[in-house]
Amino acid sequence: MDKKTKKVAFQGENGSYGEEAAYSFFGKGLKTIPVDFYEDIFETVKNGTIDYGVVPVENTLRGSEGEIFNLLTKSPLFVYGETEVRVNYCLIGPKGSKMRKIKRVFVNPEALRQTRSFIKKNNLVVIPSYSPMERLKIVADKGDKESGAIFNERAAEEFDMEMLEREVEVEEEDFTRFFLISRRENKEEEDFMKKTSIIFQTGHKPGALLEILEEFSKRDINLTRLESQPIAGHPWVYRFFLDFEGDKRNPTVKKAFEAVKEKSLFFKFLGTYPVKK
Repeated sequence: MDKKTKKVAFQGENGSYGEEAAYSFFGKGLKTIPVDFYEDIFETVKNGTIDYGVVPVENTLRGSEGEIFNLLTKSPLFVYGETEVRVNYCLIGPKGSKMRKIKRVFVNPEALRQTRSFIKKNNLVVIPSYSPMERLKIVADKGDKESGAIFNERAAEEFDMEMLEREVEVEEEDFTRFFLISRRENKEEEDFMKKTSIIFQTGHKPGALLEILEEFSKRDINLTRLESQPIAGHPWVYRFFLDFEGDKRNPTVKKAFEAVKEKSLFFKFLGTYPVKK
């Protein structure tokens, strides 16, 4: 990748997991741009005001992000890379606060499911919050040492708050997979294992999906993910999102593409990118 300072858009606010994913791709040498909606990421990357976008595609506990796949289907952008971010929650409070003094905690519904045991154990009063970053700022600004917030470690650093308790979640294996999207394909030649992502739609007939999957099986191409997503405006009609090991430029993969295109009502190449280990 080029050496200039990269602008990377993510949904949410500074300190969120989307921003953490951006740093996972590029390290510290970038400018992160928070936006309100996922559509904004796709639009700003498409029009060239932002270099890359970071979007979540699936979580090990909550499953896939259907909205992202709908946007990928319609967008001319490519998947340039992928990364995984572990979701871990912390109890944080204003500077000078102590764990034993905390009585109330701001937490969003998603985090509440993962941290309920910790909250019950410590007899904390839950104050539901659908704008966790806004609440985090309130806690930090007011300096109320009896109030805390459940968020991630990066947020504590971002707002210079006290880290009171780390890893308060129920499930340790909570990871979110993010795509890095770009106006151009990833054509880097580094000797990494490559993964490719595509979207396709089959005809509505018995065995249609099996016929397509056999095109990969008979060429010994390993599939790493297959998922169906409903098509907006067409009830009970689905597209499939497929990830497999291999490079688009590989002759065997090219032959599989040709066969799948021939048997599909819709086909779209999303990108070939290095596998993040």
